[in-house]
This record gives sequence, C-alpha cells and structure tokens, in this order.
Amino acid sequence: MPAAAINAPVFLPGDWAEEREPGILRVGLCPVASLQAFFSPFGPGLEREVLERFAGEERLVLRWFFPRSAEEGLAMLRNGDLDLVAGYDGPLPSDPELKYTPSYPLQQVPDLRGADQTGAATRERLQAALAASSVLVRGNGGDASLPSLWKTPAPLVASDGLVVRSYVPQFGAGAAALSFRPVSRRCIWRKDAFLTPQRMAAFWERIEKEGSLANLRERYFGFWNAREDSLPRLGELSRTLETRVSPYVRTIREVCRQYGVDPLLVIALIYHESRFDPDAQSPTGPGGIMQIAMQTARFLHVDPWNAHASIEAGVRYLCIIWNDLEKFVMDPWDRWFVTLAAYNQGPSFVERALRLYRNEFGTGSEKIAWSDLKRVARVSQGGDMARMAEAVGYVERIRYTYALLYGACATRLPLSPAVGSLADPSSPISFAPSAARSGR
Repeated sequence: MPAAAINAPVFLPGDWAEEREPGILRVGLCPVASLQAFFSPFGPGLEREVLERFAGEERLVLRWFFPRSAEEGLAMLRNGDLDLVAGYDGPLPSDPELKYTPSYPLQQVPDLRGADQTGAATRERLQAALAASSVLVRGNGGDASLPSLWKTPAPLVASDGLVVRSYVPQFGAGAAALSFRPVSRRCIWRKDAFLTPQRMAAFWERIEKEGSLANLRERYFGFWNAREDSLPRLGELSRTLETRVSPYVRTIREVCRQYGVDPLLVIALIYHESRFDPDAQSPTGPGGIMQIAMQTARFLHVDPWNAHASIEAGVRYLCIIWNDLEKFVMDPWDRWFVTLAAYNQGPSFVERALRLYRNEFGTGSEKIAWSDLKRVARVSQGGDMARMAEAVGYVERIRYTYALLYGACATRLPLSPAVGSLADPSSPISFAPSAARSGR
C-alpha cells in the first residue's frame, strides 16, 4: 500500500525526492501515531501538533508522509528520503548521524501485536481484520454487521491493540494474549536536516517545562488508563445504541446543528447519563433522559421527563456552561472536558475547583487545563472537593465512549445505523465542538 502524505498527494517511497528543498522539512509519521490521529476526535495527533508548532516558530514548512512501519521510516531517514521521523516507538538507534528527542511516555496500553503481523502495513492489517474475522456477518447489502461483532462473547482482538482496542475494537482478527505495556515515543531526525539539535532540544525542553506536552498527552491518551474492564461493556453499549437511539436521532441532529455541538459527544453523554431511558431516575434527584435536576429544569424551563425537550435543554445547558467558562483561560478541548464535569457536578462546584487550583496549585500561568482539575481530584481526600474525583471519572468515561463512536464512524462502521446517520458521509463526523450559542 502506498505511503501517503497528510493533506497532500500520495507519495510512493521511490518518489521521495533525494534533493532537499530549502525550508521544507520532510516528516514521516509512524503508522500507529498516524492511525491514532485518524481515529481520534481530539485533534490531528500529538506529534503533528507539536511539530507544526515547532515549524511555525522556525519558519519551516512540513511535508508529511506515512511510512509503512517505524522500521521503514527509520530506513528512509538514514537514506536521506526523510528529514525527521515522528512517533517512533522502536528500539533506540545508535547511528551517530541521527539525533532524537527525549521519549515521551503515553499510557499503559494493550499490546496485541502478533509476530506474524510484523512488517505489514497497519492499514492493510485493519482491512484484513475485517475480511478475515470469523465473527463478522454480512447483511443484505454486503456490509459488515457491526452489532453482531460487538455481541460476540469472545474478546475482540486485533494486531494493533494500541489503536484498535482503544478506538475501533470492532476490528477483530485471530487471537492474542491480552497484556499491557507502557508505551513511549520519540522523534528522530538527521543531523543535516533543516534544524539543529540545539534548537529542537531547546524547543522540547520548553514544551515539557511549560506543560504543553503533558497537556497534549492528557488530551489524546488521558482517558485510556489501560481500560481492561471495557470489553465486557461494549456489548451493552452496542445493544443500547441498537435498540434505544433511533427515536431520538432527529432531535439530536437538529439540536446539535442549532448549537454547534458534535452529536457523537451528545450520544456519549446521554449513554452515560441514562442509557437513553426517558424514565431514568437517579437516587440523588435528577431524572429523565438527560438526568436534569429539578432546580436546573426550572432554570431551563423544561420538563425533564419530556425526552425530546430534555435533549434540547441539556445541550443548551452545555452551551450555557461553556459560555460561562469564558472567564477562565482554557484551550477548547480542556474547556469541553470542564463543561462536562460541570454538567455532572454543577457549574458553581467546578468553578470553585478551578479557583482552588489557581490559588493553591497554580504556576503563575493564567491558563488552566483539564489535567489541572484531575490534580485537584487526586489531592482532595475529603470535604467538598472530593466530589471532583467523581466528576473526573464521569468525564473520562464519556471521552472514552466518544472516542469509540468517532472511531467507528471514521471507519464507516458505526455501532448502529442510527449513530451512523448522524455522521457526515464525506467526513468521519458532522460537527466539531465549538463555542456554541448559549440559547439564553
């Protein structure tokens, strides 16, 4: 399979120019990193964000390529066909002509890579997984019946568990022993590329010190946490989406278009609030499909037991919270995670947690990240702030489900036709989270 460039023409390895162009940095993104970026709803990928920032500061233009493997990327680097390899997770090379960044640890992730798959293109392995899977069945239209796959009692495994099991566990092929391994990656570049070791080292030291690298790790990987308990729950997710979502698809679509919110994020939220049960009742008081408390329902002028009106009010409430958080300096995704926490525990509680971090743990920077609230949750052993741990768990479960929904739609194999109908056929999803209107 040809190695492709991101947002650029397809490049075969033999087509890569031997002569460098001034100001152009040829970057090979290793397969696992490129697939994570493709399947993630949270942005273009950690490596791409970091290197695009570096290129902007250095006034370089990045040209991205997809080598078939980390080993191929390293070989291309040595041969002069690439200037830099990003997302490298192989053995550290000892070549004196190569320089590399410190490794950046990610998470404990599933390791399901079989020896017989070594060297095969990751994208081809995913396609082969669909073709060879014994648990897939074919519908009248010839498409894979995803619900049948998700209901299988056997563990869903694939050759690249790092990506597949976390984002698209509907790909299942063969069998592998389930184990977890710590994963770290690094960037490697040629000494004669259009950058110096000193400049890259200084840049890397700066983004580590200021916390931006840690915040990117949190955004892309913080919700994984080696979720070995997740597979048994996939069947419940599949059954719920199959049997309960359809009556609300039109409402979700219209409301999300109105407020500029990703419908897949809303589906993930409703799933964890009520499993799409319009009669759900929490022991603590909130009720209905969106689990809106009565005080909040009065504020929103909605009957929480009216499912369709409750969906509109719940999404509107998310946007009200989002807009009220403008007083705090946060990146968009951090702001969305905090918004979800406020939906769960109440805006006033989360604002107190934000001020607590800024007053007691802040580093002097006005910007606050989701990882900062997770720190508050870790250090708050008692009192009111202990509720922050509950909010963190709530948000991380929604993030994980959202990533599953996104990955399924990105592969054109949504978990149910109803969910698939909410995704734009020309792109993985229809909407990206934005600073939506409050609806006030």
